[in-house]
Amino acid sequence: MRSEPRHHKKRDALILGCGYLGRILAKKIIENPLYENVYGLVRKQTSGKQISQLGVRAIIGDILQPMTLYPINRLWGKASENPDRRVDIFYMIPPGRENAEEALHEGITNVCNVMSQFKSHIQQSILVSSTAVYGQSDGELIDADTEAKPNNQRAQWLLDAEQTWLASGNNFSVVRLAGIYGPRRIIGMSAIQAGSPLIGDRDAYLNLIHVEDAADLLIQIMKQDRLANRIELGCDGHPIQRKQYYATLARLIAAPEPEAISNETAAARFGLNLERLKRSSSKQLSNEITCQRTGWTPRYTDFVEGIRDSLLASRQ
Repeated sequence: MRSEPRHHKKRDALILGCGYLGRILAKKIIENPLYENVYGLVRKQTSGKQISQLGVRAIIGDILQPMTLYPINRLWGKASENPDRRVDIFYMIPPGRENAEEALHEGITNVCNVMSQFKSHIQQSILVSSTAVYGQSDGELIDADTEAKPNNQRAQWLLDAEQTWLASGNNFSVVRLAGIYGPRRIIGMSAIQAGSPLIGDRDAYLNLIHVEDAADLLIQIMKQDRLANRIELGCDGHPIQRKQYYATLARLIAAPEPEAISNETAAARFGLNLERLKRSSSKQLSNEITCQRTGWTPRYTDFVEGIRDSLLASRQ
């Protein structure tokens, strides 16, 4: 059953991590009459200037340095000054980097500690995670209610971060997103252009979501009631085998179809870690439950249309 939207006064939005998805989300929030002010946390002054041009009020800070997060508390932490002020929070888990475990564990802890100072002002808060927590590898059908089964350390870190987030309050939720693509970010395009081979299981499934659909899902969830502590799954609902995806992409960009090689051959030829190559998963993601619960419907359910539109938008 679809939940009915709440009717509240305009509220603020805070985006922690204004990268590729965060900036698309910010543009949509600015255009949404539900929100009055949009704030974005970034680590660099240059990024702050870029999001300011979009109409976002930049906050320069680092989730690994708690003192730099003080401006966030200052905005919403004084309940006596404006007790009716509300904020929706979108936290984008940072991409993998050298200190990935620290960024996930310590970063989540620092953010939750800051948010605890103004918990009464938080309308809803969403942690944007990844479907990488589903380590299933035999083509199983996965939906938002399927148990996560991490098959590597990074996926386990993600799952642990989610649990820390959900335990922080009854209005904290998680959205797991499939592979995000869109203008100037098409999965595998640079590899095909470089003539790189397709490594591993050609029949394994890819699961995708267009960046516009991902942003729309996040906003739609914020409009809903009774979504507290829920885990949702964002994908286009049409898994595609890797061999079909890469063959289609090669045709769309007029490039040769990539050579397919096994994990063992790739490890020997390029000196790659064989065990890491074997960790890749293959599952079929379904968005049916999430669509029913939130009322969200993705525009791009056909990856071919999504890639074509993304290529056109990239040229503008």
